[in-house]
Amino acid sequence: MVRPTRFALTPTAPPNKEPQSVAETCAPNHPLLQPRETNNIVKSPPGRPTLNTEVQVSFQRVYSSAPWEKRVGYCRALRVGDLVFVTGTAALAEGGGVHAPGDAYAQTHRCLEIIAAALSEVGVGVEHVTRTRMFVTDISRWAEYGQAHGEVFGDQPPTTSMVEVSRLIDPDMLIEIEADAVATSADPDHSQ
Repeated sequence: MVRPTRFALTPTAPPNKEPQSVAETCAPNHPLLQPRETNNIVKSPPGRPTLNTEVQVSFQRVYSSAPWEKRVGYCRALRVGDLVFVTGTAALAEGGGVHAPGDAYAQTHRCLEIIAAALSEVGVGVEHVTRTRMFVTDISRWAEYGQAHGEVFGDQPPTTSMVEVSRLIDPDMLIEIEADAVATSADPDHSQ
């Protein structure tokens, strides 16, 4: 579902106003001093210069059959303009349950299959993935995870991290992968 969201930066103070605090002077990029979204309108904090621009942003969400999506309140993938974010993806079997319990290589492949399918629904391929994050329950099996990851991305690898965690939501899950991607101008327009 694509839902256009309109952001407008509106003046809140004269552009030549001096900073009112040390924080505004020393940490102008601090998150608390950044524009905040309120009812789809982004306003600059008091005392910050304002750009008189408007930006149209579209949100496209993809859902899968993961049982936790509705309970936890998340989607499988989210495309915002040209940026795509894929949530942590575990190796769920087609009919439910965990795919290939105990097999790190097969679970990694399955995670990446699910990610590729979600990317495809928003018009992006794995060649557009810029970063993956692999959360694994046994870092000593890094070569198995890495082999599957390398096979999927081939000669267009993204940046990545592999981090050991104590456990995942199901004890049979060995890996969960997040992915970020950037659509290119050659991709179909999904902003409408």
